[in-house]
Amino acid sequence: MKLFRNLLFWIVLALLGALVAQVLVQDPGYVLVRFRGMDYTTTLAVVVLVGAGVLVALWLLWKLVTVPVLGLRRRRRKAARARLYEGLEAYELGHWDRAAERLDEAARSPVVADDGSARLAHLAGARAAMA
Repeated sequence: MKLFRNLLFWIVLALLGALVAQVLVQDPGYVLVRFRGMDYTTTLAVVVLVGAGVLVALWLLWKLVTVPVLGLRRRRRKAARARLYEGLEAYELGHWDRAAERLDEAARSPVVADDGSARLAHLAGARAAMA
């Protein structure tokens, strides 16, 4: 269903683009911009294309700025999950000291605390400490 919806979206977008191109061929428009004593003249199609290019460039710049932050967040979440799994595995295998240490680290992690696994880590860590 998602493939069909995406395909339909792109077909409608292509048809809309063809319609706009036909309208601009008949009357390309005239844009005059006066800035600090200088006159800039161009067509409406050029203004729209330059505007779209600027928006795409700003979006790419935003993505380049946020990619490292998202990567660090993903790495922290993966490490916290690994500590939780290692602690639970050590608990099941009877390695109580290592299990208590790993589960305590996992429970104190803000990533694990956000998704509700902190209670599981606290409970298993307490049982491992008692054992």
